Amino acid sequence: MELPAEYQPERFSRRGEFTAWTLTALAFGGWAVILWRGGQASLPYAFLSSFVLLAALAISLTNWMDRHTTLRLDADGVQFENGLRRVRLGWQEIQQVQVYPSRLGKQVRVYGRQTFFNFRTLGEVSLRGEVRGRLGFVEGERILQHILECSGLQRVENHRSNEGWSPAPPEIEYYARK
Repeated sequence: MELPAEYQPERFSRRGEFTAWTLTALAFGGWAVILWRGGQASLPYAFLSSFVLLAALAISLTNWMDRHTTLRLDADGVQFENGLRRVRLGWQEIQQVQVYPSRLGKQVRVYGRQTFFNFRTLGEVSLRGEVRGRLGFVEGERILQHILECSGLQRVENHRSNEGWSPAPPEIEYYARK
């Protein structure tokens, strides 16, 4: 891997965001019509409208963060930014890496002493065998391997979770300093 290298995740389609905001506008438009006609919106309708609004806000925030996410690798360490967080870890500052498998790419958590960041390896969303979208970092597996090599972390078998009271599930890969 040639350093320095900068990566950005795949951008998911904004169609879902558009749909969520359209449903929000319809829900609150219906509420306005009910109030205009002198009625009162029922509690379930108010709950549904609020839920749709919160979903639209969450989708928009997620899309905004994806558009502002960069992961940089250089000779000194790794830097992660997503618009809300900025984390810089030198290779020796990385204490552990946890890798959680999922259908949408692996979720990777990189921990330092005081901070951490997450990123996702490439995942594909399929419907009836057709790829509808991609998310995560295309080079995610390569980034993960580079982080593990440069930080000197080794895979730990039969580890216990951070809380210390229950073993971590066996499908989670855990890397730490020996």
